[in-house]
Amino acid sequence: MKKHPCVKYINLERLFPNTLIVRAEKETAWALVVMDKIYYMNPWGEVFKEVEDSEKMDLPVITGVSRQGSEIRKQLEKATRLMKLLEPEKGLWSLNELSEIHMNEYGGMSLYFNRISAEIKLACKDLTEKIEGLKKVTKHLAQTGRINQVIGIDLNQVDGAVVSFKST
Repeated sequence: MKKHPCVKYINLERLFPNTLIVRAEKETAWALVVMDKIYYMNPWGEVFKEVEDSEKMDLPVITGVSRQGSEIRKQLEKATRLMKLLEPEKGLWSLNELSEIHMNEYGGMSLYFNRISAEIKLACKDLTEKIEGLKKVTKHLAQTGRINQVIGIDLNQVDGAVVSFKST
């Protein structure tokens, strides 16, 4: 049982004369990680099982993951930190609305959400601050009626954000 990829934890206890107590905890799929194949990732940033064709795949996708072992762990930890930050959110910026996290080669991330067709770039430092900045920028864009024209929001600027719009 310990070797099954969906089992996170297992404890066996034998009570004489003829009782066996099995305590097991199942892995929780929190995201899909695209590397050489597609894998499930748990809430701790650990890849635990390859996704099979017949399995549920309605989870955020993490792409752009490094091929180097030491980097993979760091990138998945960054993605997990971001997802935990989004978990309590409601609406547009909730974890349920997160479609993809693309890890870039310079240590940052690009986020894609279901209800806004824009690439949102952010560094992995000060994530709470960046998400709050994203909310302010998009609130302003929605109030001015320009939210549907946005194709990119770069939150890596010193004094705020840079917003890119569709050309008309």
